Amino acid sequence: MRSRHFELLVKGRCRSGTLNIEDAVKFFNRLLATKNPAPSIYTFNDLFKALVRKNNSKNHYATIFSLFNRLSETQGVSPSPNVCTYEILIGYCTQINQPALGMIFFGRFMKQGQRADVFLFNTVLKGLCSKLKISEAVTILLEKMPILGVTPNVISYNIVIDGLCMMGDIRRAQEIMVQMGCTGHQPNFLTFSNLINVLCMNGEIEMAEELFHEMVSQGLQPNVMIYTILMDGFCKKGLLDKAVEMLQYMVSKGHDPNVVTYNAIMDALCKIGETRKAEGLLHDMISRGNCPNVLTYSILIYGFCQTNELEKAEELLLKMISNSILPDTVTCNIIVSELCKDGEAERAEKLLYCMLDKGVTPNLMMYDSVINGYFQLGRWKDTIRVFNDMIDGLFQGR
Repeated sequence: MRSRHFELLVKGRCRSGTLNIEDAVKFFNRLLATKNPAPSIYTFNDLFKALVRKNNSKNHYATIFSLFNRLSETQGVSPSPNVCTYEILIGYCTQINQPALGMIFFGRFMKQGQRADVFLFNTVLKGLCSKLKISEAVTILLEKMPILGVTPNVISYNIVIDGLCMMGDIRRAQEIMVQMGCTGHQPNFLTFSNLINVLCMNGEIEMAEELFHEMVSQGLQPNVMIYTILMDGFCKKGLLDKAVEMLQYMVSKGHDPNVVTYNAIMDALCKIGETRKAEGLLHDMISRGNCPNVLTYSILIYGFCQTNELEKAEELLLKMISNSILPDTVTCNIIVSELCKDGEAERAEKLLYCMLDKGVTPNLMMYDSVINGYFQLGRWKDTIRVFNDMIDGLFQGR
């Protein structure tokens, strides 16, 4: 088979996703032995790309590195690894959690006097940030890249900003963002979302809100995730009015809140006893086509228990079960316990067996609440009966 035809065959197998390690080695050996004309480096790169993308590529790192070394040692005979080859290998090192090895490959590349491009540097930055070597990444971004005549792009800045955010160094991340703007690179959606998220996590909600408005002023459209992060931040600071205001603004801009958005505000409302407002949000949520999840119901049930609205809590629990959403044991424990404290042991028991019929297995704490509830009412026969049911239900077959 002619050289170029064979290269097309190799490229086709690489792109098909069916290439295994054994065939890759055979293809590599044949390519390496091909002369006049020698195969293109891009064909070798396709082989490396296919190998590092395989799900089990971590198991074959020794083979992959060996193939790379063999290619490097045949300079003048076969094509030499180019910047793209090194980019693939350095990225692979990060993928298998060996970014230090990636830096060795980067050092080899630089010693050869080849010209690095921004894509190679971005791969190096990702590797450093994955190991939280952020100061080294900042040095490369702000000093080494300009010295070598490589202009960082938006991705370069975002990688480092994300790394600084992971380290909790918000101030430095903001400084890098400012420098980014000074070099003519406008922060994009990812830049803002990373910073807004970490600011909210650190309780810096005012600064997060400022960034949000700056983002909007630059014509960038926040998504549901960013709105939710901000609303959750407002709620945690007790700024419920701001959270509701943000919810209304979000809807006015054509974004539908999701279940996570609603849960954040409902939880904050329930914590200050505003269960009716929280319930109103539940109805609004359903009317917009959002399906409440187990957390939604748990938030409201716990809220109603806290305000001693046990009938509402019980009603919600039964509605939840009828909608095929099984409550978790924590939610069940809370409502059963509160009913028993209120002298409603019989209702608590009915609820317990209703949950049992629906596939929710009562735990020891649930039974204990009902047993103690009957005991406090002086209903000894019921106390013993539920105790025996507990033994049969929890310990049968042990």
